[in-house]
Amino acid sequence: MARCGFDCVINYVRNADAAAEVKKAVETAGQRGHLVQADVGESADRRKLVEESYSAFGRIDLLVNNAGVAPDKRVDLLEASEIHLIG
Repeated sequence: MARCGFDCVINYVRNADAAAEVKKAVETAGQRGHLVQADVGESADRRKLVEESYSAFGRIDLLVNNAGVAPDKRVDLLEASEIHLIG
């Protein structure tokens, strides 16, 4: 994403070293990187992730969800509740 001109928020749960490597790669590509430790399985952490993203960059242009867990029921994302997404 950085090579395409995006500043990047790098979210991680436990592996701060790997997240720091990604941030370095983002910065090497000429973009800004910002690290956020948050577990997207936790509602409060999701809020933290969004708030820190806005604080760092003022907006969110693109979201890549790579948590690796599919919801129990597929619904339109704009109509999904937390219950739909985490079952």
